[in-house]
Amino acid sequence: CIPCALGKYKDTLGTQECTTCPDHMTTQFEGSLSLHQCVCKSGYTGPDGGSNCTACEPGTYKEDAGNASCVPCEAGKYSEGRAADNSSTCQACPVNSWTAGVGGGSYTDCKCKAGYTGPDGGSNCTACEPGTYKEDAGNASCVPCEAGKYSEGRAADNSSTCQ
Repeated sequence: CIPCALGKYKDTLGTQECTTCPDHMTTQFEGSLSLHQCVCKSGYTGPDGGSNCTACEPGTYKEDAGNASCVPCEAGKYSEGRAADNSSTCQACPVNSWTAGVGGGSYTDCKCKAGYTGPDGGSNCTACEPGTYKEDAGNASCVPCEAGKYSEGRAADNSSTCQ
């Protein structure tokens, strides 16, 4: 007898062919004896044992086979693809931009940091000019210092820099 290959099982005795696990499932070792030993492949999540496995959503990934949940990309990174199976699919936002939290699922989740302005997507975040500031992340414009006050530096992120 030859053990069933990875991704297959055989739950009967005899010379019948091994049965392939359902879509997006595999086994964790050769010679599996039951559908219940089929687990979700990396990039997919769901219960073990032949149930439906669903693709990890954009902004998440799962590196190992099994029933573990998909892991969100860390803050400051995003991933646009589904069924990601490696943390390297999480790409850093462009310079001077950041995601508001974990699990950024799109380039447009990257927002210009405080002190910088530009469109969502972070591709063109430019520093606020002297005499202006911006306290929050996002695509809002830099705000001029109030009358009679001025800030010397660029990329001011607080009104207290205006003196």
